[in-house]
Amino acid sequence: MSPHQERIYFIGGTGGVGSKAVQDVLAQNIPVTIYTRQPEKSNFKDLPNVTLVKGIYDDLTPFENSITGHTRLFLLVANIGNMSRIKGSLSKIAYTAGVKQIVDISSLTIDAYPFTFVAQAHLRSEESIRAVQNDDSSYVSIRPWRFMSNHVWEQQSIKMQGGLVSATPLDTVQAWISPGDIGALAAIVLIEPIEKHGNAIYPMVGELLSNNDRAQILSKVFNCSIEYRQCSIQEQYDLMTKIFSGLHKMAYDFAQDFKPDHNYSPGLSLILGREPETLEQWLTNNKDLFPALTN
Repeated sequence: MSPHQERIYFIGGTGGVGSKAVQDVLAQNIPVTIYTRQPEKSNFKDLPNVTLVKGIYDDLTPFENSITGHTRLFLLVANIGNMSRIKGSLSKIAYTAGVKQIVDISSLTIDAYPFTFVAQAHLRSEESIRAVQNDDSSYVSIRPWRFMSNHVWEQQSIKMQGGLVSATPLDTVQAWISPGDIGALAAIVLIEPIEKHGNAIYPMVGELLSNNDRAQILSKVFNCSIEYRQCSIQEQYDLMTKIFSGLHKMAYDFAQDFKPDHNYSPGLSLILGREPETLEQWLTNNKDLFPALTN
């Protein structure tokens, strides 16, 4: 299909992932529609080729009334507890209205930690989408691993404790990915021919780093001394409970995130057309998100 015939709908077209995908699609002069709770606060509200639809997940009537005529759907839902219901409902409406491709931001926890709360939410969500998929439509699952932006909510802990703290051993290698790279990959899939990507599943790992590596990178970028300290699993659980506002299931899973990783996506650069962003690059480009470490 010619780009001039495309119109792409975005659910979750904000934040580091969604906004990057929107920007890259708009750069190809493809019209987009963004479903948002507060259109007046959107960074895209004054741009040409952008339509904003005000709506919430509890009432999908605005989405149902505006999806017809769109060829593809970008789908990112952060509501873990209701994710499968929301994604399933949105996908059913979209496919029924004639959408030919859904690009879904899922999670690599499905492969690496299938028993966790987050993994089960994403797995059920993928199943709910496939259950309503038409034979002549496409569903692409993008499965990123740990977001580099997780360091943003770690900054207060880093400042108060003088370093990175977790129960994971010092040299355990874990996988990270830039939110911008996730958005970039989603945009590429949304722009390229639907048949090229079909029903692909794309794991996303940008860089493998030990906790010691991360501490050194943070020290370099923010020009301060940040060390890594291994704590007990109880300490880690207590810290995660505070971060996740008492949500036991999330804190429990993050507290026992011990397993070393490998590169699940060595061919990622083949799709991106470049090497994935490193943690050092991401931190350097997003220093404004770290007031606790820059002031």
